[in-house]
Amino acid sequence: MGCRGLLKLAMLGFFVVQASQLFVGAFGWRNGWPLCSYDMFALRVAPPHSTVSVVLTDDRGARQRVHPGNVLPLEFFRAMALVNRTYLSHADEATRERLARVALSELRRSWPAFDEVWAAARPEPGHNFVGIAFYVERQVLSKTGRGVRLRTEAERLLYSYTERRKQGEST
Repeated sequence: MGCRGLLKLAMLGFFVVQASQLFVGAFGWRNGWPLCSYDMFALRVAPPHSTVSVVLTDDRGARQRVHPGNVLPLEFFRAMALVNRTYLSHADEATRERLARVALSELRRSWPAFDEVWAAARPEPGHNFVGIAFYVERQVLSKTGRGVRLRTEAERLLYSYTERRKQGEST
């Protein structure tokens, strides 16, 4: 067997092992290092599905519901993990307030979307966000079209923060 034959055999072996890892990951079994199943893309969520959402309130009272990835300049999955760790794990009040204040501050400077960092939520021109609330939503998992938001069955407030400003103070 020549060099090309060995290369073809090695490639075939690699793809067989990789395909087996995909199969293993689909059933929730453990990956075999150093090969992984990329199960991040094959996650099956069992109903009912709960997720955290953020409701932003601007200075005239208008509300906007967004994903945690739209309130922190981090990769969307890191933003979600940070919000979950802070508000679902019963972190202390000071930590919860600090994250809410940082999120509102970051939203003022805004940022564009890039790769896995989602664009900042934006209020109407001439206004600023002054309030932020974190909710856990229980969503109905039914067939939906691409880009269609899942229907929320129930929601529970986790934390709410509103900036307190002195009269006449500007942003």
